[in-house]
Amino acid sequence: MKVKQTSTSRYTPYAKHMLRIAVCDVLDLAGCHDYCESRQEGAEMVTASVEALDKESEFFFHIQDCLLGSLLTVTITRPCSGLSRAGERRAVDNLADRVLQLVEDTT
Repeated sequence: MKVKQTSTSRYTPYAKHMLRIAVCDVLDLAGCHDYCESRQEGAEMVTASVEALDKESEFFFHIQDCLLGSLLTVTITRPCSGLSRAGERRAVDNLADRVLQLVEDTT
C-alpha cells in the first residue's frame, strides 16, 4: 500500500528562476547546505533534508512555468518519525510560505 505524500502548491507571478533561487536561499538560511538541484522537462527541482517545525524531514520542491508566472509545489517525501499528517501539512505550508515571503521581500 502506497502512502500518500503531503504536498502544497502555490501559483505565483514570479519567474521560475527567482523561485529556485529563493528555495536555495531558504534552505541555506535553515542550515541546509547539502541539497540537490536538477532540471527536467523545463521544470526546476530541489531535494533537501531540512528542519521544519523543529524536526528534520526530506522535502521535494518542484517549480514549473504556468500561464502567468510559476507554480511552486512542496512535497514532504520522507517525514521524520512521529510527525502527524497535520504536522506534515504545516511543514510544507511553512516552507512554501517562507520561499514566497523571501521572493516578495526581495522584489
